[in-house]
Amino acid sequence: MKIDAEKNFGKRVCPACACAVNANNNECPICHYPFPNPTSPQKNLKLWGGIIMLPLILLWALNLL
Repeated sequence: MKIDAEKNFGKRVCPACACAVNANNNECPICHYPFPNPTSPQKNLKLWGGIIMLPLILLWALNLL
């Protein structure tokens, strides 16, 4: 899969210097703060949170709760 390095992924704020940084940068261009990559447990938590919330949202939408 080809990755487009020029694609705009939005901005995020550097916690070290409060500079607006492109979200696809791994390091702040001003202070060189390294943005951490999400760890495997964080990814799994998002997945399981979505799996648990989906049926609840569907039940709420159908007024069954």
